[in-house]
Amino acid sequence: MRALVWTPLLQDASQQRRSFLLNLASFYTSDALQFVVYLFLTPYLLHYLGKEQYGLLAVADSVLGYLGLLNIGLTPVLTRFVAASEAAGDRRRTVALLSTTLALFIGLGTVGMLIAWGVAANIGPLFHLQAALVPACALFLGVKGLEFAVATPLQIFAAGNYGIQNITTMNGIRGLTGLIDAAGGFAIVRFDLGMKALAVLALFNAIVAGLLNRQSLRNALPGLKLALREASRPVARELLGYSAFFALDSVIVLIVFKTDEIVIAGAIGTAAVATYAIVGQASRAVMNGASRISSTLYPSYAALAQKADFAELRRIFRRAMDGTLYISAGFAVLFMAFVGQLVEFWLSLPPGDVPRGIVWGLGGIILTAAPVSVASKYIAGVGLIRSVAAISILEGASNLALSLLLVGRIGLTGVALGTLVSQLLTTTWYNPGVALKHQGVSRAEFWAGRLVRVGTVTAPAALLAMGLLHTWPRPALWQLGVELAGCALLHATCAGLAWRYWPDGAKAEAAS
Repeated sequence: MRALVWTPLLQDASQQRRSFLLNLASFYTSDALQFVVYLFLTPYLLHYLGKEQYGLLAVADSVLGYLGLLNIGLTPVLTRFVAASEAAGDRRRTVALLSTTLALFIGLGTVGMLIAWGVAANIGPLFHLQAALVPACALFLGVKGLEFAVATPLQIFAAGNYGIQNITTMNGIRGLTGLIDAAGGFAIVRFDLGMKALAVLALFNAIVAGLLNRQSLRNALPGLKLALREASRPVARELLGYSAFFALDSVIVLIVFKTDEIVIAGAIGTAAVATYAIVGQASRAVMNGASRISSTLYPSYAALAQKADFAELRRIFRRAMDGTLYISAGFAVLFMAFVGQLVEFWLSLPPGDVPRGIVWGLGGIILTAAPVSVASKYIAGVGLIRSVAAISILEGASNLALSLLLVGRIGLTGVALGTLVSQLLTTTWYNPGVALKHQGVSRAEFWAGRLVRVGTVTAPAALLAMGLLHTWPRPALWQLGVELAGCALLHATCAGLAWRYWPDGAKAEAAS
């Protein structure tokens, strides 16, 4: 069996495979740690802040999320270009790329900070807050603006580590900041430090992560020295010329995942945002976990494209799609069957407080996002990002329109359905087609095989979950945990057997 990932420093197939699995495991370990922190910290923060302030915090984070547009897509572009330059052995270009992005990010971070301070100064009229909540929320936004100014330039070091496939160290740093978040969050609640302390904690974490990634990158690339004088206008033009399409994709992501909270706050109120934000955060954590195969392979796509190794590109794309679909389908089944009741137990909410329509809608998003995540990483890695610009605009616009239309008719469920329908009808079918066309692979044959595999693998766990829910509609917490574990084990067994023994149709697809 050939390696699943190309690594420029490792030519032996078994070493390459081990490197891929180690990088993937580091993603999952870091994700699991972040989720455990969220799992234990959220009930404390919700109880401490109350639903209204927690919802207000989610809305403020959504507003601040729009500052991410000032990144203008440079971070993923930097990762791709660094992967290509290191694959070509051009260290001088790597220095120019990092130094130029550093100069750009210093300016953009400062602009973001000033915008955040402007919003903070007018937070009361903008969101019709109670007078008592205005000072704390304004201070929160002000400190978060400072965090943006500091964290934005420091992003280049994590992007550099990602590009050179120093992924294990990058995720180790991410895990460490998760532990700092946990300790700091519990201390904030214990000593009643308020919302402002949450913003200070985020600032501290950004500095720690940035400095550790900086040191890691220097250790991996001995002699690497960045300086603003190394910034280059031609390199800046090259970066910005390609980053515009990543920036557009960032706009769509913000519309899909950030605007929901703002729509709910305007139509229903901030207390309703809390429920949606908590369940939505869980679904996004699951989606991140399902997409980690593609995240691990992203630098490899860029390196393989640099070397024009199209046979290997086709192979790892096919295997990445299979693995991601198996994982996503299992996660979607478990999410739709169990998450609503788990959240109610977790937060001590009354039965039915989490609308099942939200859970089913977000579960559908987990499944339909899987092929998008695989295809998008491939498209970005090989340089096809321009070809998905129009469909991304359509997805964002349709999501916003459907959410606004449906929230007034069916409440929170309408927001989830707006996201699901817009994604299913746009990027879910279009983006994989772009990747397959680039590979010269028959889309009909490719998807026929994948749908049969995923349906067969998922059916046993789905049927078991439906039977359990019908037999015990309101189980105790321990029983719910046993049911979830049993369904997860059954799906993992079926997926493992399919991955190992089901022919992947490589010869037929290559011939077509």
